[in-house]
Amino acid sequence: MKKIPTSYLVIPALVFLFTNICLYFAFNAQEWLKTLIVPPFTPPYWVMQSLWHLVNVLAAISGIQVWEKMKRTSTFHFIFFCFFAVMGIDILASYSIYQTHMLEWAPVIFVMLTALLSIIIGLLWRTLPIAAYLLIPMALWDAFRIYGFWTLNQLN
Repeated sequence: MKKIPTSYLVIPALVFLFTNICLYFAFNAQEWLKTLIVPPFTPPYWVMQSLWHLVNVLAAISGIQVWEKMKRTSTFHFIFFCFFAVMGIDILASYSIYQTHMLEWAPVIFVMLTALLSIIIGLLWRTLPIAAYLLIPMALWDAFRIYGFWTLNQLN
């Protein structure tokens, strides 16, 4: 029987945990969110939740690709540092936005996340292009969130 690589279990488990922590904060803020004037292009919660799961599944697959195929160089370690920094910053963003209602910081936080993702994509582009491509939807989602929260701040 062939052994399943540890990365096939650990990376998706970490991403699943991260995703659900972020969604927990958002879900528990539904009553507060209903009091806000939202931009007309705001998708329903179930769409955002589904997209969030999709981009994180793609990110987990990208992380597995990097772990399994990349040599353990300083670039590898920096990529994973950025990967986990994205997760940590997003948890802090979800907490600060949905629990403390600090909307004004959301665009700044999502600019940082998009910048980190762009760095990871740039580092992977030549060596592991499929891993880079898999992160593009997350970067685009964060770019959408920059505009969405900037607009939300203008309306409230």
